[in-house]
Amino acid sequence: MRGPADRSHGGPPTADGDRLIHVAALLLCAISARCMSTAEAFHATPAFGVAFARTMQRALSRGGLLVSFVVLAIGVGVAAATGASQFPASVYPPPVAAKPGAAFSACPNPAGLERFDATSGKLAERVAATYGHAGLAADLKHSDRSWWPQLRHFWRLAKGGRWLSFSTVRGSQLGGPKMVWSGVVRHYCGSRLVTDSLNVFVGRRKLLNCDCNGVNLILTDRRGRPLVYMVH
Repeated sequence: MRGPADRSHGGPPTADGDRLIHVAALLLCAISARCMSTAEAFHATPAFGVAFARTMQRALSRGGLLVSFVVLAIGVGVAAATGASQFPASVYPPPVAAKPGAAFSACPNPAGLERFDATSGKLAERVAATYGHAGLAADLKHSDRSWWPQLRHFWRLAKGGRWLSFSTVRGSQLGGPKMVWSGVVRHYCGSRLVTDSLNVFVGRRKLLNCDCNGVNLILTDRRGRPLVYMVH
């Protein structure tokens, strides 16, 4: 989903520019093992991605391969630094493997997880109220890395600048045996994640024994930051 054209850089990148961005990320993967931070830096900071794509296009047309590779080296270095600062490993560590199945492709890393209290619970509700409405970059910051692939897929399909149609928080539920989807979370990711989770229901009106007028956002708290890892 692309937003309005960025006039400071002459509009969104072309398909060739998008391919250059991906080539930059792949090349850095091959030499430094910083694949995720670089790719997310390009796509979570659209202005930088647009500027980089256009600079690469100009370098290729005017200076040939040598100049373009110099630009590429500078670009991937800046992207890696941007990704590391926006998504520190202490808050966004790599996900861990889930049990085989369809519900989870990966699970949140248990490092740094904390149980929700009244303060972090209210913060999680504020996150849930804007989730799916403020753009991919904002949602990435409020999501665990295990959820990033699904999140990016939903934003690619988004229409009207949002992929969730609900914004009113109707209630929340601390993790435990009675939490919504607790059995699924426990089966694929373990009982500790259930304990360290919070379910926030966002919708128009919650019917008795039915969440059909809204969605459940399940979050975990890592070092004081609520992070979504499941939406259903």
